[in-house]
Amino acid sequence: MTQRNHAASRVSRSIFAVIPAALTATLVLAGAVASQAAEKGVRLRYGLKPSTVYDQQGSIALDLRIDPSTLPESMAAIATTTMGDVRQEIRIKGRLDVQVRGADGSTPFTFKVVEATGMRMRGDETKPLANLSAMVGRPAIEARFSADGRKVEITPAPNAASGGHDRARDQLAQSLPDLPEGALRVGQSFEARLPVVLPGVGGRGDDHVEARWIYTLKAIEPGFARFDVRQVLPKATATMTQGRSYTVSGGAVGSATFDLVEGLFTEINLDADMMMSVQMPMPPGFAAPGASPAPNGAAPDTLSAGVLTLGSKVTGPIAVTMSRAATPAAN
Repeated sequence: MTQRNHAASRVSRSIFAVIPAALTATLVLAGAVASQAAEKGVRLRYGLKPSTVYDQQGSIALDLRIDPSTLPESMAAIATTTMGDVRQEIRIKGRLDVQVRGADGSTPFTFKVVEATGMRMRGDETKPLANLSAMVGRPAIEARFSADGRKVEITPAPNAASGGHDRARDQLAQSLPDLPEGALRVGQSFEARLPVVLPGVGGRGDDHVEARWIYTLKAIEPGFARFDVRQVLPKATATMTQGRSYTVSGGAVGSATFDLVEGLFTEINLDADMMMSVQMPMPPGFAAPGASPAPNGAAPDTLSAGVLTLGSKVTGPIAVTMSRAATPAAN
């Protein structure tokens, strides 16, 4: 081997000896930075830029399954056939148009639905959710970020006073919960009260409830804060029309990612696991358990026959994402 080859060999060995040391030093430094960030905590603030457009998309795929064991034996088969299990799939895409910051420091923006599709499946029957497509033509929702970047104020739905709700506002609120005032350390949590829409039993409309959303900081990474998310439904009874009422329990679990540079939740993913129990008057022709049949075989009166309790389970994924729009908003 020539002297030149010996020299090249020594240089190569030196380089390969330095690489592991450099990698070790880099890993140690990264670990120290991560440890320092976790100890110091992270301060969450919305930072969506004025004169910028953002895309937001939400998707829901929920299965509502009836529990026949909650029904009288005489009704179980009929209820399963007439109501049956229901699957509901919904996708809503909207655009946030962030405007110039106001004199009070708040930042106004509008949110408009640009795509909305939904299907409800029961057995071999599939029906589109017609009211979803109508969302595309509605006026934009007006809202604003607070001056400190912690909260979002959304104008109420036009029918909010009468108990109505709007899916677009619900989805917007889910992606923009109120943020904590101080810094969060790994393991600490903050809560928000946000709406949840559940498919109605038998595909008959929707039920709207307010749930607790608990965000627990799982990790702080360069540019990102990772959260475990738990959604807890209220254990309460609500009154519906035609003498019906329902109770809900359970909720959902999942994760969320907050982009510390952009100042927004880029994704929230949940898996729902909810229980619904609907109480309704016993339909004509069915006696309440233990009740005597009506004279001459006539159908018993609906109300005097008692109350029917129908249990069901709701499961499936829920997701909301947000990012800067790839193309400018159309005029």
